[in-house]
Amino acid sequence: MPFWKKKKPKQQKYTAKLKPAVAPAKPLPKAEEKQKPSYLPPKYEPPKMPDYILKKEKPEKDTASPTIPQKKLDARKEFLRVFGRLTTHHRAWDVWRDFVVMFACSLSNPIDKNHYDEREKRYLKIINKYSKDDQKLFPELAAHTVMALEENPEQDFLGGIFIELRLYDEHRGQFFTPYHVCDLMAKIAVNDISKEIDERGNGT
Repeated sequence: MPFWKKKKPKQQKYTAKLKPAVAPAKPLPKAEEKQKPSYLPPKYEPPKMPDYILKKEKPEKDTASPTIPQKKLDARKEFLRVFGRLTTHHRAWDVWRDFVVMFACSLSNPIDKNHYDEREKRYLKIINKYSKDDQKLFPELAAHTVMALEENPEQDFLGGIFIELRLYDEHRGQFFTPYHVCDLMAKIAVNDISKEIDERGNGT
């Protein structure tokens, strides 16, 4: 067979293998949202009380006038507050002297009838120096003094207030012995006087 009639071998077509393109970065996985449970437990209901208990009458609460707990007042602070109101128009020493004298008269008059008229005149002479609004403040000072002594009888309430207000004359060396020192000195000097009084009497 002539060469020109010979069949040429089939040539394989060259196909270039393309490299796969770089895949895009996958997004980071989001935090899985907490899914609400499809089933919720039934709402708790307290057990029903028996009828024989429900029929019992309960005492009705007085809702019209509820009791409001009152804050406990500090007698010392309240005394100083009221005393300060009086010193806006008067000297502190004059207010202190007048309060002590009138308080003493009001304590002694119900007991000592022999000097009642004399003390009553002195009381009225002092109180009339003040206005009507200021006159109402002196009973408040007495009330705070009584409340402080009822809460703690073992104290010198007015003496401590006197020192705190600096009403003493420090330029003349006027100083007062603290209450706890006086109490100690009395216990050392007298000891158990109540036992001696029980045995010998009070001497009256």
